[in-house]
Amino acid sequence: MNTFIVILIILWLVAIIFRFVNRKHGEDKKTNKKGKRDYKIFRRLKLLSLPQKIFIVTIALVDLLVIVLSNQNYYFIFLKPTSFIFPTFLALIAIFVLLKGLKLVKLWGPIIAFLILLLLVPFAFIYLIVDLSNSYETVESPKGEDIVVIEHRDATLGETHHFYNFYIKTNFLGLMKQLSSEQLQIITNRTQADNLEVLGVDNAKWVDSKYVIFRSPYAVTKLNLKY
Repeated sequence: MNTFIVILIILWLVAIIFRFVNRKHGEDKKTNKKGKRDYKIFRRLKLLSLPQKIFIVTIALVDLLVIVLSNQNYYFIFLKPTSFIFPTFLALIAIFVLLKGLKLVKLWGPIIAFLILLLLVPFAFIYLIVDLSNSYETVESPKGEDIVVIEHRDATLGETHHFYNFYIKTNFLGLMKQLSSEQLQIITNRTQADNLEVLGVDNAKWVDSKYVIFRSPYAVTKLNLKY
């Protein structure tokens, strides 16, 4: 689940509760000098300082950029090993800054903390188990034209299952593209070879920046480099 979407859901729930409580006390709407009615929660946004607004908007745009890129299978190299942890941390800081600027920390802080724990902790636990168990290896074509990042891990239950995802570095600094949405899996039995040996990284054959072939006693893998 995308972190930013979860954060939006939390804020949406808080806004509904906020509006309900204010309406109950007859305070959720107020007529301004021009005869127009606006919601109290929007009037509170004026309490935010310019640095707070800039910080919140910047974090929102960064998280949105990460989501849009990941939906197109593009990832920042420095974010991939920790998955959504860093963007989530920034989003939570932005929420705290927002609540502090709106002077709602004491009232809504515990509620939002509860919702975050309820919605994010289970997903965080799953991601920590899976994503943090991944290792990364970079392989480069002989001429240095193509650089492939191999994400790999293994799990053993009788047989050993080796899992691989492949990314290629793009021309944009720090950005890589996933080459296939399907995860490669190679199954071995009682082998002492590590993941890279099972894949055959040392026997890679690069063909004209079109594809690379990894060959080992366990599998032959052809990887298309075009994206």
